[in-house]
Amino acid sequence: MLSVWYRAVQARLYRRRVPPRVPFPSDRLALVWTRDGQPLWSPKECVQDGKYYAESWEPYTISLFLESLRPGATVLDVGAHVGYYTLLAARAVGRTGTVYALEPGPAEAALLLWNVRMNGHGHVRVVPQAAGDRVGSAQLCLSGVSSMHSLGRHELAGAWQGSTTVGMVTIDALLAGRSVDVVKMDVEGAEPLVLEGMQETVRRSPGLTIFSEFSPQMCRALSLDPEEFVARLHDLGLEVSLVDEWERRLVPVPRGKALATYDSLFLRGHLVCRREG
Repeated sequence: MLSVWYRAVQARLYRRRVPPRVPFPSDRLALVWTRDGQPLWSPKECVQDGKYYAESWEPYTISLFLESLRPGATVLDVGAHVGYYTLLAARAVGRTGTVYALEPGPAEAALLLWNVRMNGHGHVRVVPQAAGDRVGSAQLCLSGVSSMHSLGRHELAGAWQGSTTVGMVTIDALLAGRSVDVVKMDVEGAEPLVLEGMQETVRRSPGLTIFSEFSPQMCRALSLDPEEFVARLHDLGLEVSLVDEWERRLVPVPRGKALATYDSLFLRGHLVCRREG
């Protein structure tokens, strides 16, 4: 009871400190609200029409993500940015659940931690590292757009502003034998590397649902094959669909037809991958 009281007091104190003390200029930040009413500090370039940009570009993906969450679940938010999906998951799974939020960008990880504490989510573990196919370090390329830092440069991110060395961990090493219920990964083309480092976790998680960004262009910028990535998801026993944000539906992605399916849709969201049967 004392810890719950402490987190509630801490959350109130965080909300009163405007703007938060993080490595962003105060005039670059805006306070927005998640779909379920939680406050979120975000860089202004990631805010559209007064909302975090994901609400404008992937609203149906967010709806499907929320539908997949259950009290007590374990959730991974890989490429958490400043915590929009993290906060949604934290409230949905409750204090009996666990959320791991991985974000390698130093400024973004600091703001992510602030947002988590501001909302009193003591069951969220913030991991300020990149997820990948090995344990060690990596070079993170820094974009002028906060949400588009990447392990490789691509033309979609606008002007690049150098790079920084960050820690890298595999999901298998992070979870150390534990299963997971829901994974959301949005890592600017490096999703195949994340999958490579979480294969044992996928195998031991029978009710798993994965939400994964799918950008063939960004995958290729990292010398990764997007078609091969989807084939690997099939190999792991997952049914793969692509979110059609325009029609608000899931479109099955057959093996070998990922690029054709992607090109056929006007407004795409994430891949949604679920255990077959």
